Amino acid sequence: MDFFPQAYQRSNHVLTAPVTYDSAVSVSSLPQNGIGKQLHTVYNSLQYTDLALGYVSTLYGGFSAIVNLYQAYINNNPDNYKLFEGTWSGFAIKIEITDNEYSIMAKATGVAIEIYQSTGTDKTTARIDIAEKASVKFENDGGHVRVAVNAVNLFTSDIKLVKDTNTGTVTGVLYETTGVGDKRLTTCTILTITQNNLIVVGNKGDFAVPGKGVNVEVYDNDTGNLCGTEVYEDVKPVSYDTLWYNLGDISGINSVSATMGVSPEDNKLNKDTIYVNGHSTAFVPEFNVLVEKHPGSTT
Repeated sequence: MDFFPQAYQRSNHVLTAPVTYDSAVSVSSLPQNGIGKQLHTVYNSLQYTDLALGYVSTLYGGFSAIVNLYQAYINNNPDNYKLFEGTWSGFAIKIEITDNEYSIMAKATGVAIEIYQSTGTDKTTARIDIAEKASVKFENDGGHVRVAVNAVNLFTSDIKLVKDTNTGTVTGVLYETTGVGDKRLTTCTILTITQNNLIVVGNKGDFAVPGKGVNVEVYDNDTGNLCGTEVYEDVKPVSYDTLWYNLGDISGINSVSATMGVSPEDNKLNKDTIYVNGHSTAFVPEFNVLVEKHPGSTT
């Protein structure tokens, strides 16, 4: 996606091997290109977009050959060239020209592509259907891009990105629905890409009624690394505002382990218990506690 800095390309966020914490792991060796829940929601949509646009790239890769076929047709039909149908490399091709746009439609086994270009403008719209996988609609006019995805039996999403030509700042919004029936969830994510950072704000997807929550994630444009997360959670009658940072950004923590030789049966703490700097005593975070006032008390 041209609207995202290179550091955020999906290929840069795929770990080649999982990190295990059975023994102490140096904090300096921990992967820094992890992504949070909100950016993951965006990537979840873009993976289907990448798949769909791969078919479009294949089509455009043979565009010169298709144009030659069309030119040969025009040469033989100089008075009737607004509609052409032919075949190329397994695709059934249809080219149609009207007063307002020209279009190309291509069908092959398992995929159908429709591309429309408005006459005299930079506006391009496309639809790519991939059998038993997804249907992707794409719109781009140079200043904005909009992608809608319907992944079969998985989710639907609609993302729109707009670039300010003066500042280069990109703003966007993503709506996504997952699940079926009573378990269907809706996520709304807002993102801003400034000169230095990508900021993603969205509703906390795993929060249940009557609670609600908001995630704010900040990333570094140069590296694509997650700098930190702020999680606001509202569960009546209390609210929490929690900040999360990368271990590598916290001084005094040099290594981390998940077990330090302690078996799960002996570990009476939660599954996320960690041991830092080789200590055999678990690192126990402090939690906010709601303290009820005694009747009649002023404190």
